[in-house]
Amino acid sequence: PVRPPVLCPGCPHSGVYFALHKLKAVVTGDIGCYTLGALPPFSAIDTTFCMGAGIGNAFGMEKVHRETMQKKLVAVIGDSTFLHSGIAPLIDIVFNNGVTTIVLMDNSTTGMTGHQQHPGMGKTIRDEKTYAIDYEQLIRAIGVRHVRVVDPYDLVGTEAALKDAMALNEPAVVISRRACVLLEEERAKEHTPYEVIGDLCEECDLCLKIGCPAIDGSLPVPEISKERCIGCDLCAKLCHFGAIVPVNGGAR
Repeated sequence: PVRPPVLCPGCPHSGVYFALHKLKAVVTGDIGCYTLGALPPFSAIDTTFCMGAGIGNAFGMEKVHRETMQKKLVAVIGDSTFLHSGIAPLIDIVFNNGVTTIVLMDNSTTGMTGHQQHPGMGKTIRDEKTYAIDYEQLIRAIGVRHVRVVDPYDLVGTEAALKDAMALNEPAVVISRRACVLLEEERAKEHTPYEVIGDLCEECDLCLKIGCPAIDGSLPVPEISKERCIGCDLCAKLCHFGAIVPVNGGAR
């Protein structure tokens, strides 16, 4: 069926893009399912070229527009792409005294092309146990001193971490860490869907800003699909009126 390309319900990248859009950042993107952050309602990615280019593009823009753009520039890159081709440009930023902010979107898999294993997952492509790259140690070894890990479901904490990183006069990496909702172990978890209480809804449509395809915003009072909602509660956190609550008080 025809539908707009959107992130999945409960996608951990949604919280990051909501914050970046709110902060009016200039965002250089990369290749992955998170490239969908370029589309409404986030409209949070300004460039996309090839794997690893997000970091290099941000640094190049910083060098050219250092006086006007350096506090706004943020590069986003997935965990798999970072290990494939994002480490070298991050070294370049440190070596050349850059101040670019990087968001490493760690969803514990290769999300776009089929959940293949990568060196950060602790399993080989044959599903054998192996060493998992420690991103924090790796990034600090490169020379980045400001490294913070956030849960993208924590909208307030994520925004605060990004804002702090963007204000620095040195390279900064914010690691957004939460597993892809389509991983088997995530799908197997118990999830309580949410619903909109019509009598409490003020029809402000703020819940639609999180871009969740489980929410139907075509009606005056948005409706949440109980079949598609995974209970991430991002929309509930945005509602100022307490109109979005767990179905049956949280009971399944």
